[in-house]
Amino acid sequence: MKILSFNVKNFMHSKQLEEVADLLKQLDADVVGLQEVDRNTARSGKVDQPEEVARLAGYSYYAFGKNIDFQGGEYGNLVLSKYPILSAETVFYQAVEPKDHNRSYLRCELDLGDKILYFYNTHLTLQKNGEAEQEVLEVTRRMCQDEPAVLVGDFNLAAETVAVLAEPRFQVLNGGEGFDTQWTFPVGNANVSIDNMVVSRTIKAEGVRVYRGTLSDHDPIYTHLELQGEM
Repeated sequence: MKILSFNVKNFMHSKQLEEVADLLKQLDADVVGLQEVDRNTARSGKVDQPEEVARLAGYSYYAFGKNIDFQGGEYGNLVLSKYPILSAETVFYQAVEPKDHNRSYLRCELDLGDKILYFYNTHLTLQKNGEAEQEVLEVTRRMCQDEPAVLVGDFNLAAETVAVLAEPRFQVLNGGEGFDTQWTFPVGNANVSIDNMVVSRTIKAEGVRVYRGTLSDHDPIYTHLELQGEM
């Protein structure tokens, strides 16, 4: 199974939405987590971006989780899937003041035929007051109730910090134990690794790969997973 995560910066314009959809078709991921997605906002021309990118990229199933109301529409996280989505739940993190805006994770149950995969997509806070670290602990506590589970997203935390928080319960595929660190967000002359994937120990996983491009301020990351029982 191939999974992908990408902070798309609300696609910014319709041409970029089409270009991202083309990239998703090229990379051919089975399940995708996108962050910073608009639905029917003024700045995005009232486009239903979840529906449109799912249609253009050829995904039969999608779920959108709203973080906030914005400019007459909504802004949040999106999961695209080639597998049926049995349920989708948006869960808001417990706020630590001061905060930038409501943050959440989108938890989806995916029907793989012979098993259920619990797929989480999130975009953590920018705040540097320990809130993002608390959000990692909160979402991974929920993941402990699900097996197998995958978490993807923009963590706004360095890979080594995510590893300290999530290991040894989970594998941290960008910069965790046994995995190389890949930068995903260029800032000036520095590069940081704030996009990540965290998966159950029962899943056989590779480290993340990065597609270098100019479609957003982040680069998408992707990897291959093998669930128990898969050939």
